Amino acid sequence: MPLGLELPFSFTLKNGVIVSGKIDRIDKRGKGIEIIDYKTGPDNPKADKAHKLQLAMYALAATKVKDEILNRRPEDITLTLHFLEGNTKKSMSFKQEDLDQLENDLIEKITEIEKSDFKCSKNVLCLNCEYKILCCAQ
Repeated sequence: MPLGLELPFSFTLKNGVIVSGKIDRIDKRGKGIEIIDYKTGPDNPKADKAHKLQLAMYALAATKVKDEILNRRPEDITLTLHFLEGNTKKSMSFKQEDLDQLENDLIEKITEIEKSDFKCSKNVLCLNCEYKILCCAQ
């Protein structure tokens, strides 16, 4: 029996930004938990970096959210991608240092975004952009 399905989460980074999302499935695994994210397609090595980031975010949530299901130490969390096409699985875990670095990287990216002026590049793609009516650079 899963501990959680489509479990929503929300936590605050050190800079005050709120991160929220939903975890597909959480199972009991020994003294810890297994967070499972289902993927409808086959395993695609080109997507490994994005998948690893997504699972790291779930691990960060599981260490920061203080509830009866999450609220775990990194060593008690297994993260699994379950690819439905081909029925294959990939599991990984993260150390506390990895999660601390992720949080610092997120804060750095957020700061970059907040400082950006979002000026239009005047690229040819702008001609068909669905947001061009909102763009003051046109």
